[in-house]
Amino acid sequence: RALRGGTSGAKAEDDCVHVVEGEDNVGAYIREKQDQGFKLSSRTRAAVFYGCVTGIAYFYMVMSWGGYVFVINLVGAHAGTMVLLGRHSSKLHAAYSSFYFVGTALATRVPVVGLS
Repeated sequence: RALRGGTSGAKAEDDCVHVVEGEDNVGAYIREKQDQGFKLSSRTRAAVFYGCVTGIAYFYMVMSWGGYVFVINLVGAHAGTMVLLGRHSSKLHAAYSSFYFVGTALATRVPVVGLS
């Protein structure tokens, strides 16, 4: 996307970038995109929340039962099947990523599992 040139104080029509006096459009565009980069929709936040809750449940299962490798592979196979069937979304990615991160980080704290 090309940025439109203008004078200081101008507003780019298609990007809604407000240019402060003394800045060029590219600097303002980069700062605007950095501000928007980490905003999650409420549905994606809910997916991250449920992924974290599932990761904590996985940690409990690792502590109480030895079939943790089966479960982590089954969840990964489910996510992979959803991708192959074309049912992938940002919610699936957020939920699986947060589950895998939280679950693995907590599971490695169990002495029997360790980092192996």
